Amino acid sequence: MTGRYAFRMAPKDNASNGFAMLALLLLWGAVSPPGVSQNMGFLHQTPIASFQESDFKLVEETGRTALNSAPRGKTLSWQNPATGNSGDVTVLGRFTAADQRSCARVVIVNRARGISGEARYTMCKSADGLWKFDPEARPPKKTN
Repeated sequence: MTGRYAFRMAPKDNASNGFAMLALLLLWGAVSPPGVSQNMGFLHQTPIASFQESDFKLVEETGRTALNSAPRGKTLSWQNPATGNSGDVTVLGRFTAADQRSCARVVIVNRARGISGEARYTMCKSADGLWKFDPEARPPKKTN
């Protein structure tokens, strides 16, 4: 998957939950745009299938905090007592991309209904201050 995607995960209302879930999957690399029209039945076997708006908000807040301030190796956790859902965001490392953006490698883990999902991403901070998914970002090559 290529491109840059904003770290915005909270759906605006219950009517948009299906769209928000699809958007999350696109953001998290679970499906590519050509796969969007295919059967989405596999969503029932993922933690986010049972996420409520409050879960999405907690994931977004935790992710933003981790990206903005957590040191390498630090895990920030979230838990929603209302739904029983939870997750973690761990910063694996940080680097400055060749174009001078601040970037971080993170692991995002979500848990719901006894199901756990984990994914690793590279995210970079854009000029507008948002962290965006950017799987192509790399540190500049070292010259000898």
